[in-house]
Amino acid sequence: MSIYPRLPLLFLATFLSAELLAKSSFWTAHETDAVEWLHWNEETLRKAADTDKPLFFFVGHYGNSLARSMLGETFQNTTIASTLNETAIPVLVDINEEPELASLLGQMANEHFSANELPTCIWTDTHLAPLNGGGYFPPTDDWGGQGFLSVARNVSEQWLNNRADFVASAKNRLEESLTQSSISLSQLAAIPETYSAESFVDQEAPTLSALALYNSARYARTLPDSESKELAAELHKFIGQVVNGAGFDSIDGGFFIGSNDPNWKLPLFQKSTSDQAYMLLALSELYEIDQKSEYKFLIELTVAFIEQKLLKENGLAIQYLDSFAEGETPDMTEGSYYLIEGTQVAKLDSKAREAWGLSTEGNLDEDTDILGIYKGLNVPFAHSEQALSHELDKERKALRKLRSKKAFPLSDKNGYTATNALLARGLTAAAEALGDTDLTKLANSHLQRTIQANFDAVSGTLYNSDDRIQKASSHAYAQLAAAALSLKESNNESLDTAKAIYSAWQGDSRYLEDNALARKIGIQDMSSAIYLDGILESPVALHLENQLKLGEAQAPATSSLLESAPSELQYPSQFLESLQVVARLLVSQD
Repeated sequence: MSIYPRLPLLFLATFLSAELLAKSSFWTAHETDAVEWLHWNEETLRKAADTDKPLFFFVGHYGNSLARSMLGETFQNTTIASTLNETAIPVLVDINEEPELASLLGQMANEHFSANELPTCIWTDTHLAPLNGGGYFPPTDDWGGQGFLSVARNVSEQWLNNRADFVASAKNRLEESLTQSSISLSQLAAIPETYSAESFVDQEAPTLSALALYNSARYARTLPDSESKELAAELHKFIGQVVNGAGFDSIDGGFFIGSNDPNWKLPLFQKSTSDQAYMLLALSELYEIDQKSEYKFLIELTVAFIEQKLLKENGLAIQYLDSFAEGETPDMTEGSYYLIEGTQVAKLDSKAREAWGLSTEGNLDEDTDILGIYKGLNVPFAHSEQALSHELDKERKALRKLRSKKAFPLSDKNGYTATNALLARGLTAAAEALGDTDLTKLANSHLQRTIQANFDAVSGTLYNSDDRIQKASSHAYAQLAAAALSLKESNNESLDTAKAIYSAWQGDSRYLEDNALARKIGIQDMSSAIYLDGILESPVALHLENQLKLGEAQAPATSSLLESAPSELQYPSQFLESLQVVARLLVSQD
C-alpha cells in the first residue's frame, strides 16, 4: 500500500496540536509582508482543500540572511505577494518552532530541486507531495536566474491545466523521499570516517561546522593514543584558522557562524548560541587529549561571552546575535557593532593595535573587502598568541569600551528548550575538562532554569520555548534529557530529571503508538533534524546515547541495549557523522 495518502496522518498531530499564539522573532519580522502567511495547522490544511489550492511553505529562521533578503525583495513586493495569495496557501515555518516539519521540507527541496541552503521554498499538495521549489529565489527573472514570480506562476498554471501529471510526479518524489536508507548499528560503525580538518573548509565561504568538529573531536578520543593525537593535531589546524582569523571574537568572546572569504578574514557577523555550545563540547574533548592553554582560554572567553551577552533576565540564553545592530537596516554596513573605524584606532595603545592587526587605513585588503563597504574599517582578529590569552586583558578592555558605545546587535530572544539544554551540555563538558567546580554549578543552574521555564512538572508537559505556547519537538525532549544525563555524576537528581523527561515524551499524545495521527516514538520514526545553518544532532543519535547512559545508571549489560534497539536504523544522510560516533560507542561497549 502506498504511503502517500497516509502522510498527513504522520504529521498532523505532531505539528498541529498547538496553535502558535505567540509570535517568534521570525514571525514578527514577516508581519509587514504583503503575503497572507498562515501557521501550519488543521485549519490551514482545510483551507487549502476547500479552496483547491496548493500549499506554499517558506522555511527559515530570523537570523538567516537569504531569508531576510526574500522578506524585503520578494514578500513585500505587491505583485508577487498578490500572485502568491491568489494561487496558493502561504505557510511560514520557523525551524526553531517546527524542526521536524522544516527538516522534511528541506530534505525534499534538497533532493528534488537542488536546494542546499536556507531558506526553503516549496509548493506541495495537501499530502505534502512536493510540486516545485528550491532555496533562495530572486524576486524576478531580470535579477538573474529564474525568479520567484515565474516559479509561482508556473506552479499555478500546472496546477490548473495539468493537474493529474503534476500531482503524479509530486507523489513519486514524496515516496522517494520517505524511502530512507537503512543500516544496522554494526554496519554504521564500520563506515569509513571522513573526520579531517580539510572537510570543514571546502567551501568558498566556510562555515564554522561546530557540530562536525565536536563529532570529530570525540571520535578522536576513541582512537589509540598516537592516532588520537594525530587527528587532534589536524583539528587544531582548523581551529587555528578560525581563531587566528575573524572566526572567533577575541575581544568579547564567541564564535561567528562562518566567514565571507576562505581565509576567515571577514566574518559572517552572526553568533549562534548552539555554535557556542558545540564549540565548548569540541574544545573540551580536545583539551582532554592535549591540554593546550589556547583551548583553555577559548573555553573561558566563550563562557564569559555566554554569561555577559547571551543570557536574558530569566537566565535562559537567546538563540543568537544578528549581524545588524538595533536600529540599523540591511542597507547599512553589516556587523557595525564589531567593526572599528580608522579614527578610533589612532586612540588605542600600540600594543592593542599590533595584537589585533588594526590600522588607521583599515585592515581588509581589496580581495576581502566586499564591494568596498569595509574600506577604512577594521575587523579585529588575533595577530599574536597574546591576543588569545589573558595577557592582553587590559587592551581587550579598551576595545570592549569602544563597542559599548554602539547599539547592541539585534537578537532572537526566544529561550528555546533544545538550545538551552545543549548549552547546559557544553558548560558541563567544559567544567569536567577544566576541573572547574564553579562551571559545574553554572551548568547545573542553567539546566534548572531551563527546566523551570519550559517544563511543567505537574502536567508533565515540556514546551518548545519559554513562552510555553507550543509543545516540545523531538529535539527539545532529546536535548533536555541529554543535558540532565551529562550532569548525573555531579547531581544525583539529574538522573531522575532525565527519567521524567522521557516519561513526558512517552506520554505525549503526539508520539504515542496507539494515536493514529501521531509519529511514533520509536527510533526509526525519529530521523529528523534541524538542518544546514541551524543544525543540531539528530534526535536518533541523542536518543541512543541517552539510552546507553540510562542503561549504565540502572546497571544492565550494554549488550541488552543493542538487543533492544532496532536492528536497522533509518537515517537521512546529513546525520551520518553523529550516528557514526554513537554507533561506535555502542558497539565498542558491547
